[in-house]
Amino acid sequence: MATGGGSQGPEFQVHVLGHPKEGAENTHGQLGACPFSSHVLLLLEEKAVPYTVNFVDVQDKPDWVSRANPQGSLPILKDLKGGGQFLYDSDAISDFLEDKYGGSADPEPDSSGKRPLRKLADCPQPGPQLWPAFISFLSAAPGSSEEGQARSELQAQLQAIEQAVTNESPFVGGQDVCAYDCALAPRLYLARQGCKLLKGWDWAEEHDNVKAYLHRMMGRPSWRNIASWDDECIASDLRRKMPKA
Repeated sequence: MATGGGSQGPEFQVHVLGHPKEGAENTHGQLGACPFSSHVLLLLEEKAVPYTVNFVDVQDKPDWVSRANPQGSLPILKDLKGGGQFLYDSDAISDFLEDKYGGSADPEPDSSGKRPLRKLADCPQPGPQLWPAFISFLSAAPGSSEEGQARSELQAQLQAIEQAVTNESPFVGGQDVCAYDCALAPRLYLARQGCKLLKGWDWAEEHDNVKAYLHRMMGRPSWRNIASWDDECIASDLRRKMPKA
């Protein structure tokens, strides 16, 4: 996944939270359990925008990250053809890319291969609190009332998504992928893997539409081009959010 989105020269460099491969100068590695990094990669792939990837170690973020983003968080997008501008916050990056490559209202790609995904505010957004609900569930002490409350909230978020993605509306925006699908699918995937690996609960077996939706998203070329997770890395990253034994 060194370069994606097309065969021409890269337009962006994406710095993502991950696990760099030793000796690869951070250009190869595995994604960390950061759905926001995956969100930006999916957007670039769906829009066929060429880019390169830099994996930033989840446990050893360099000082430049805080200089580029005062919040110190990833992903960070560097516009290689826009004077080296740094952009951060995956939602803001989503709207920036739509402004730059939105094209027409036609869901098919334009002559440049770019396709509109809509701005996030123009997309249906079922389950907007899915990720914080998952983190609350993960970080709650086993058997505590807090864990029960967090599980109920997570179920409520999943149920909202269950009702939004059906055979008649295979993606959250209808028949075609929209910007929110690129945000939602990584959150669902990592939340599912996290619950399975660390809580022994595969909630997808209780939500058939969500399970089918994930299958559709994971079957897209965009997903296959970015998917570099493994369960060991996911569990290691998420375990740091759990209470100490």
